[in-house]
Order: sequence, then structure tokens, then C-alpha cells
Amino acid sequence: MSGATDLNVDEFIGSQPLRWLHVLIVALLIATMVIDGYDIFMVGFILPALAHGLKVHPAALTQVLVIQQLALLIGTMVVGPVIDRFGRRRVLLIAMSVFAVLTIATSQIRTLVQLDAMRFAAAFFFSAVIPATLTLAAEFAPRRYRAAAVSVVFCGYTGGNLIGASVQAWILPLGWQAAFWVGGLLPLVLLVGLWRWLPESVQYRALRNPADPSIGETLCRLDPSQAFAAGQRYIVRQRERQARLSLGALFRDGRAATTLLLWLAYLATGIFTYINNSWTTTLLHVARQMPMSQIAGLMAMSAVAGIVGTASSGFVMDRFGAARVLPAYMAGAAAAIAVIATMDLDSVWTPLAFAALGFLYNSGWGALNALCSIMYPPEMRATGVAWSIGAGKVGGMIGPVIGGVLIAAQWDLTPILLIAAVPEFVAAAAVLVLFMLRRTQPVPAPAV
Repeated sequence: MSGATDLNVDEFIGSQPLRWLHVLIVALLIATMVIDGYDIFMVGFILPALAHGLKVHPAALTQVLVIQQLALLIGTMVVGPVIDRFGRRRVLLIAMSVFAVLTIATSQIRTLVQLDAMRFAAAFFFSAVIPATLTLAAEFAPRRYRAAAVSVVFCGYTGGNLIGASVQAWILPLGWQAAFWVGGLLPLVLLVGLWRWLPESVQYRALRNPADPSIGETLCRLDPSQAFAAGQRYIVRQRERQARLSLGALFRDGRAATTLLLWLAYLATGIFTYINNSWTTTLLHVARQMPMSQIAGLMAMSAVAGIVGTASSGFVMDRFGAARVLPAYMAGAAAAIAVIATMDLDSVWTPLAFAALGFLYNSGWGALNALCSIMYPPEMRATGVAWSIGAGKVGGMIGPVIGGVLIAAQWDLTPILLIAAVPEFVAAAAVLVLFMLRRTQPVPAPAV
């Protein structure tokens, strides 16, 4: 190709067929999300054993869950612009290196205060993983597979529950410290593969330096039939180069309603998520006297179904439309947890109910992330995703408090899970309103 003609990297990547490099990138990002999903929810997976080891009531660990979410929120507030400024790959590698070391160090704590401090520090760096990973998935995917790529990558986050179930069944008997060793060693192993094979976003590099020759090298890996001359310039859309990387950009050009409704959906989903993931194990073990091995089986069923749901949600959304699919998933998840709350947990149908919950809830979460990742153009995509996830972290602070207060008041599993269903219905309503507004108002088209 001649260097005299600017090459639009969005158009080039968007028009590509699915190639081996796409598969490699998605596989690496899935593995990243698996580890992140386990590390973030680790305390919930081992909470009864951790409380016993620290000689405190399980409800006392509410403060750990809230402090962790506070760190995630603070990190999310700053990480989006940092990722857009310094690069998706670079920030991801640094964040994973630091939280891996901090997680291993947490295995040596002896008091609740020490646990608070270590989880706050680790969670601050956790906050970079999802925005960086989902942004890379969206920016390397061909246009026709973009929503599917994001949802498939996010299924790794659900896969973290499989690690959690395995830890509950086989590693936790060795001591709660072993769970933190698992959470720290896995990212260190994966970092080798990320460093070697994960490329930096070409959109990011084009925005930073349109003449960067490494962009051509990456594009040739996507399409070996291409050749790029020295001096070739690589661009994105003109308005993207001129955009300001600020929070205010999420509210300009008709995006205010979209941003606020996305935040509400994430907030409500976060409340639901962190009541469910933080306290269900404890409720089943303490309130219903269910053995940890049986709980691990139910969590595994939910996780496997969740992986299938998350991986398929983008394809389903592409086929039937987000306006139909996303609210149905969210309302279905709320109904599923209400069924679990009121059913006989000794029933043969209990594993199926947990599988249905895992499928519907994770499908909805995956589809919501896919939707969010295509609502903003590349220069503000990481910021938009990060702040939406940040709204979910606010919900993640509220959810554990609700669960902890109700457990301390000796509420049973049934009313707690029924309360958890309410915010997921709210999330479904927020998404419905979002699509109604997009039909009636001249808002910008998604950046697909």
C-alpha cells in the first residue's frame, strides 16, 4: 500500500474476517477475565472458612467486602482516562503484576484490619482489568463480531466461579490461605503469555502516533496479504482525534440519557451481584447447614451455565437485538433467584434452578457489557466502560452491606434473596427505557 494514503484502522479491522490472531487475543483475554473473576469474588467463596480462621462472625467480614468495592470504585474512577492515555495493554500488565503480589501477600495476614488493608490495595488494581480487557476485545474484533467478542471474553469472568467452586471443594480444606496463593500465582503465570502475545490496541497507537510503524506490523498479523510502506499513516475518525478525554464527554452530543441509564443498570446489577456472590455461600452453609462440598457443586453448575450464557449472549443480541434480549435476561435472572429463595433446597430441581440463575444472570451481564462497549467511540470507550462499571461498584458496596445487615439481624435465606431480586428488575427497566429513548430521540449511533 502506498504511504501517501491515510489508512483508517477502524475500517480495516472492522472489515476483516475472523482470523487466528482474533482467536489468540480472545483466548488470552478470556483467561485474564477468569482470573479476575476469581480474585474479585474470592472472599465470598471462602467467607465461612475465613471468618473461622480470623475468629470473627461472618457478618464482620461485611467491612472487607465494602472496602474492597470502595477501592474498585476509586480505581475505576481514575483508570478509564489512564487506560485511554497510557494504553490498554500496558495498564493491564502493570495492574495484574501488582495485584498478584498483593494477593499472595494476603495469605500472611492475621487480623481483620490487615485483611481490610490488603484487599483495598489489591482491589484498586483489580479495577483496571475489566475496562482494559473489554476495550481490547472491542477494538480488535471485526465489526460483525464485536458484541459477540466482548460477551465471549466476559464469559471468562463467570469462569472465575469455576475456580472458586474448585477451591471450595478441594483447596479450602488445606486452609483459607491456599485460596490467596491460587489467586496470586495464576495471574503471574498468565502474565508471561500476555507479555509475549497480546498486542496493544491499534486505535490507541494511531491516536498517539499516526506514523507508528508497529501498527502496520500488527495489521499484517491480522491480514498477511497486506504490505505497508514506510511512512504510512494510520488514522481513526477525525472527530475521535479531536475529542477530549474527560468525563464530561460522556454527557455531550446527546449521550447524557444513555450514560445515566447505563449507570443505573450497572448500579442495580451491582447490588444484585454482590448480595448473591458475597453471601449465598454463607447463607447456604450457615442458615441451611449445607456442606461446603454440596455448595461447591451448586456453584459449579451455576458457573458452567453462566459461561454458556455469557459466551452466547453477544451472538443472541446480534441475532435478535439488544432491546429484546437484554431486559429478558435481567428479568429472568430476578425471577430465578426468587424461585431459589422460595423452593425446597433439598429438591432434585435445586441444581437446575442454580443453573438457570447462572445462565440468565451472566447472559444479562455479558450483554450489558457488550452494549456498553459499543455505545462510545474509541477515544472515550475505556472511559465510558470504566465509569459504567464504576456505577456497578457503587452497587457492589451497597449489596454486601444489605446482606451483612440482614445476616447480622438473623434473617433467613428466603427474604434476603427475594430482596436481591428487586434491583435486577430495576436494571431490566433501565435498559428498556434506554432503548425506548433511542427510538424516539436523535442520539448518536453506537460506535460499531
